[in-house]
Amino acid sequence: MKTGSPRFVRFGYYITGRKDTPQQIQHVRDGAAFLEIAAILQKEGYSYGSTIYNWPLEETREPGKKVDTSFLKSKDLIVLTTRPPLDDDNAQNKKRIKKSDSLLENKLFEKLREFLKVCDREHGILTETWANKLPPKYLDRAEIIFKQNAGADILGSKAYHDTRMLKKEKTQNKTMFYIINIPHLCKNGPGLFCSFGMRGQEALIGAYLLRTKYWSHLNFSFDNPYMALLEITMGNIPFFTHTLDFADNWHVDIILNDKLQ
Repeated sequence: MKTGSPRFVRFGYYITGRKDTPQQIQHVRDGAAFLEIAAILQKEGYSYGSTIYNWPLEETREPGKKVDTSFLKSKDLIVLTTRPPLDDDNAQNKKRIKKSDSLLENKLFEKLREFLKVCDREHGILTETWANKLPPKYLDRAEIIFKQNAGADILGSKAYHDTRMLKKEKTQNKTMFYIINIPHLCKNGPGLFCSFGMRGQEALIGAYLLRTKYWSHLNFSFDNPYMALLEITMGNIPFFTHTLDFADNWHVDIILNDKLQ
């Protein structure tokens, strides 16, 4: 790796544990998905820097806590491979990710709101700006409701301005993988690279497929606000698998692949 190359750092959410078990520094979720994305970024000329541990508010009891990011430069990236829990507090969903309410997390959420109108375990709704970029064939993917138990299949969807009820999905084996790039979180600040599925399994398999097959198909830009959506038609996941190659032949449609100038 060249000296002075831009770096990426992991932004780590914690696994939800039992109430009587305190969080420990190693209890960070979606590490395998992060490794898949790290391999992509290293090929793009980035080097791994460190991890930012996003401690839950219930542990720190410090709302608005300041997180030092002064070591990050304008070309560096904060990498998030967990679904951002933008709306977990307000949703009736069963699976919630614990927020930190730190100043850094709030800044990430503020910028992600430019892409995602709603994001919780059950719902993914694009903002109007990005919904308008969907191809005509996929306009109904602007708003999606996901299965919450034993999977994250798409249960229904509709277009952004459609006032009717969500259209029920004909098959129960499709899910969505989201990719978002934000060049700068603030003036001269680092960027954000965010990729996720609605639960950990989909986040991992989506990241694996992105690395092994689909990254080269994206006209990806680290210099512009960018969003891609991969719709994955899932097959069987074998018990006690030793690799992820069972997903190599799964069908994937790139339904959004665009940037803002």
